[in-house]
Amino acid sequence: MKPIIKKIIDEMIAYTDLKELTSESEFIVKAHNQMGGYPDLMPYVGEIVNWMDSNNDEFDDVDIRKLNLFEEGIDNEYVYNRYVGLFKWVPELTQLFVLNDQDITYNESFSDNDIIEMRQYVADNHEQIPFHAR
Repeated sequence: MKPIIKKIIDEMIAYTDLKELTSESEFIVKAHNQMGGYPDLMPYVGEIVNWMDSNNDEFDDVDIRKLNLFEEGIDNEYVYNRYVGLFKWVPELTQLFVLNDQDITYNESFSDNDIIEMRQYVADNHEQIPFHAR
């Protein structure tokens, strides 16, 4: 795994698990400062981290290739715009992901083995909170 990819993943995990910025935060701090801090940003970072966590694969509706951003009964335009903001303030995320109209997918430059490695890394380093228990 490239060092920058590991660094971005580490920051996202720390942000969701520690519920704060750390002195090591380099990328996520920009979005944190511009998007309203932890209460406004964490749900979106947390959603990505939980999706990447291979320990959540047991749930039937988890698609390991894409994170569906739209759900019935919520303001999907608002949610999508929050992800647009996250990708705007953390442009390094585009090294890992592609923000599409209705979902997030892994950057096409990653092989299946790269994706497996990243997902296992998240599983090994992320505090285990079941995907649907949020």
